Amino acid sequence: MTHATTLRTSWSSKSLPWLIPTVLVSAPRDSTIVVLTPWVEDVIVSVPKCDGDRPLCGSVKLSLLLEWLGRAHNKKFVLYVRDDQLRPTLNYRLRPIAGSAHPYVSLRGIALLHAKLLVTDSVVVETSANLLTNSLYRNLELVSVYSNPENSAVRHVGRFFAAHSLTLPGR
Repeated sequence: MTHATTLRTSWSSKSLPWLIPTVLVSAPRDSTIVVLTPWVEDVIVSVPKCDGDRPLCGSVKLSLLLEWLGRAHNKKFVLYVRDDQLRPTLNYRLRPIAGSAHPYVSLRGIALLHAKLLVTDSVVVETSANLLTNSLYRNLELVSVYSNPENSAVRHVGRFFAAHSLTLPGR
């Protein structure tokens, strides 16, 4: 998936509450960000100290961050979760994210999803952590960050699916 020239760094899993919003905020305006995680809830993340017009700083719910990034920066988010989280009714953990951030978030299901990726046009975060409070604040998880060799979040995830003989759902 990655090229030999791609720099890959490992991070402490305790950095995830800060790393996730940093990657989301630093993605370009008008971009699509793709997240693969079997399980997601409205976790509290630590938005970096801000200069200027950023009204969100410090501890913020993920749904509020996604809503603000969508509204103020025209970012779109595609969240792939395990398909059983979407049916027969939306899992209670997903409701806050599907609610307030709804115009900016597209939820898609994949049977037996286990991979965890956060992909922007420039950065890929691979981790063993789900977007759950225990994963971000309690569990010992793996985290790896590298440049996106595709320069496109959608293309990178498409190649990930192709490498695993899957078609990109929801396209």
